[in-house]
Amino acid sequence: MKKTGMLGLRNFIHKIHSTGDMPLTTPESKRLLNAITSSFRRQLDAAHPPTVADVTEERPERSNGHPNVCHNGMHSAAALTHKHITSVLTHPLMVNGGKGFDTAKVQLQRKPRKDPIALLEEYHRKGVATIRIAELCLDHVKKAYDTAPDARKPILLDGIQPGRRVLLWLLRSNLNQSESFADNGRFLDTLVFFLLHERREENIWQLIKLDGKAPDSLEGLPDSVARSRWQEMLYSHQWRGRLLSAMVQGQIGVSIDSAPSGCIQQLRAHGLSAAIDTFVAATKLLPQMILPLEGASRFLTTLLTRRLRTVSPAGDVELAPGEKIDGERYDKLLESLPLAYPVGAGSQGNMSAEMMQVSVAGLALLHPTRPSALPFVRSLRTSFPDDRSHTVPSLLVGLKENSDFREFWYRSVLRCAVLLSHQGQNEDAAWVRGRINLFLPEHRRHAEGELRQHHLLLRESETVQCPKESSGPTHIPFPSFA
Repeated sequence: MKKTGMLGLRNFIHKIHSTGDMPLTTPESKRLLNAITSSFRRQLDAAHPPTVADVTEERPERSNGHPNVCHNGMHSAAALTHKHITSVLTHPLMVNGGKGFDTAKVQLQRKPRKDPIALLEEYHRKGVATIRIAELCLDHVKKAYDTAPDARKPILLDGIQPGRRVLLWLLRSNLNQSESFADNGRFLDTLVFFLLHERREENIWQLIKLDGKAPDSLEGLPDSVARSRWQEMLYSHQWRGRLLSAMVQGQIGVSIDSAPSGCIQQLRAHGLSAAIDTFVAATKLLPQMILPLEGASRFLTTLLTRRLRTVSPAGDVELAPGEKIDGERYDKLLESLPLAYPVGAGSQGNMSAEMMQVSVAGLALLHPTRPSALPFVRSLRTSFPDDRSHTVPSLLVGLKENSDFREFWYRSVLRCAVLLSHQGQNEDAAWVRGRINLFLPEHRRHAEGELRQHHLLLRESETVQCPKESSGPTHIPFPSFA
């Protein structure tokens, strides 16, 4: 049922019974039941108009020698309603839809197939294929791919082509406009994974650029989304953002969450450059379409400011051997990231935009060829003022309760102070160091030693230059993905 239908029903109930949460009286219950039943019958009759044969079949001329007269048409209407419900419930999608997934799961477990996608195509011919069944089949191919020897993996992909075939099924079945498609992150991630490995990146862009929004959910929009028209539009097109995030993550080749302690993940060769190019290209599509960028932007900033081992000793990610971060691409990323949170996106969007500005300032500290402390100093003067009582309460709560959040600020303050010292701005450097005592006192004991380590690292680097004011991000003309 559409969201508008649910609201209409609620309004109708309120007209019948406007006494709040008190239980319905017997007359009110009967009125409500009759109204719902009549509405249901009208809709069914509109979809399945009754024929003369239907009526005569359900109303024989005589019974026990007496005419079977229907005084108010209720008996025939009830019979027709029953017939309509039976026709709906015996439809193959209704009969097999719920059982189809369990049946497919058992089939793949009992008799593993060399080509699980063939099972999806078989279910499609029967008219009972679903997103969950497609996810299941892709998972089985993914397990086979992950356990195959490296030399065997290209052969497996060429033979099955899971990404191409599942995408073709998705478009033919028109399920890319369903709620199950928009909400199934695992399916989207695996589909994009295979399309990337089959070198079908262009197909992902084509899917992103398709028109359409996710259908209204029975539960309606979350409260935080419903308050803002812009947030509502982003929410309705979140499937695009999930496809983009999956593409960025797949190109980089590491998990979206940090690996278990002690485990180190290595970026795919040239993966970071490809992911930055993808994100920048996505921002160029914004004038033409609604494309949520928050997920992809958060993944990239977290990776570059917290997870790389060159940035944090506790990081779980390292660059591929012999690779360095491209300075020109880094500049384009810094220009593009603020576009993920446009002005006027509502209170929640504005808060996210402020945090993105802090993240961009943190990235500027880590620029591979031209690190700059000025943007981060501006953020510190706003976020960590000399009078602690003027600090935004949510920031203090985050520092107290979120260890990752606290670690990000601490590492960034250290880098900023050291960079300012190396650039001869000793007064600003001293003020920045003072933020540790005022807002991060638990790190005070180790701060001096870690400051010395950062000084040594910067002396070995040839990238320290005097900071220059940035003119701010400027948007770029429309791209073409031919």
